[in-house]
Amino acid sequence: MNSESSISNTTALVQSNNKDKKRLLIILSIAAVLIILAMFAAFIIAIAVSRNSEIILSDKAKEQILENDNIQVVSNIQKEPVAISTNNDADESESDTAETYQSKAQYLAATLPNNWTIKEYFDVKGMAQAIDSLGVKYSGLTGFEIINEDSDVIFSIRGATGIGGGGGCSEVIQFEDTQASYIQTIVSDTAEIGFGPTNVIKISGPYYSEISFLGLRMRRLDNSIYFAMNNEPIGYNTACGINAQFVMIDALTFTIEDGDSQYTANVYAPKLNTDINYQEETLLKLDAVLNSLKLVN
Repeated sequence: MNSESSISNTTALVQSNNKDKKRLLIILSIAAVLIILAMFAAFIIAIAVSRNSEIILSDKAKEQILENDNIQVVSNIQKEPVAISTNNDADESESDTAETYQSKAQYLAATLPNNWTIKEYFDVKGMAQAIDSLGVKYSGLTGFEIINEDSDVIFSIRGATGIGGGGGCSEVIQFEDTQASYIQTIVSDTAEIGFGPTNVIKISGPYYSEISFLGLRMRRLDNSIYFAMNNEPIGYNTACGINAQFVMIDALTFTIEDGDSQYTANVYAPKLNTDINYQEETLLKLDAVLNSLKLVN
């Protein structure tokens, strides 16, 4: 009886040990699986991190390339020569970029735009109207021309002798500051000599250039010039008729020799070249030249 009980206990113990072994194996198997899974997960994570690092490095590399490209472009631009100026260099630079220069001839001086010139005449070639005689000689400043960069005579003043003609004005310009009494006198005097009615052209507004040179007062409106009858600062009474065609310039004279006779004159014919339709920019340059015109001391 005792022997059977001992066998039974031994069998139970063996079975219990077998169960424990199975449990241990199961636990070890689960642990192994978990380890494998953990290792696999770690492997996956490592791959992901590695790829992400490559992407980050790639982006940084691209940024660096772009930065290098930008630096290269800037560098190319900066390779252009840059002038480092000293005092002398600055003076030369101002001279090179200046748009005007000082002109000084025998009689006249002026500030001219670059490539403009003033040509003076001292003989009959400078005359607008001369005595037609072989024995007559002219000297002094008989005329001058202002010539632009295209070699066009844009403005000229030429001497005149032997002037004749009747009085009266077929038209007269009336600015806002022209005296009404002056206009009335012109109209009345023209009517009295039977020259015909006077057309009074009124100009309103400051749409003209005010010019003063060699003792003359002149206004330019587009391609037309109008001289004042006098130099009075109050009002502007516009010359008309023959007085608009010829002006007396006290600052200038020329000499006429006819055999034993010799005399001086100061009557000149001013002319703005209207054969060419100059742009206002060119005409403004002419205004500046005339305003700067003076006699050489």
